[in-house]
Amino acid sequence: MKAFSLLEIIIAIVVMGLIFSFAIPKFNNINENSDILTLKSHYALIQSVITRKKSNEVLLQNNVNIDSLDSARINIKNEELFKNVLDTPILSTTINDKNYGNWAKISNVKYLFFTQSKTFEFVLENGNFVCISNENLCKEIE
Repeated sequence: MKAFSLLEIIIAIVVMGLIFSFAIPKFNNINENSDILTLKSHYALIQSVITRKKSNEVLLQNNVNIDSLDSARINIKNEELFKNVLDTPILSTTINDKNYGNWAKISNVKYLFFTQSKTFEFVLENGNFVCISNENLCKEIE
């Protein structure tokens, strides 16, 4: 009977280690990009719905300002965020949990979105939902 020698096993382990050392960072980057795409789609959807609601109010000659996106409690997990503007609300995470790809409500008008390496901050200001993180982060989602 012939078995693998110790040298062959060590070489196989080293080769697998090299492969994994390149694959794991790529996998993490894929998750980060996925979270950014989720944020972009949520952000665009929320802005679009707010704009549509404002347009409808103008056409109806109503002077209504959107001052609340939801009635969710602050920093509570699984609260329904953006329920006032979206047909299907988004469930929240908390500041402590920081579930990647999820939103957290930190005040009546402020929200955070978490990715693996970044935290984006948004505010409902004068009826507009805007990014208030640093300029580079905000440009990344435009």
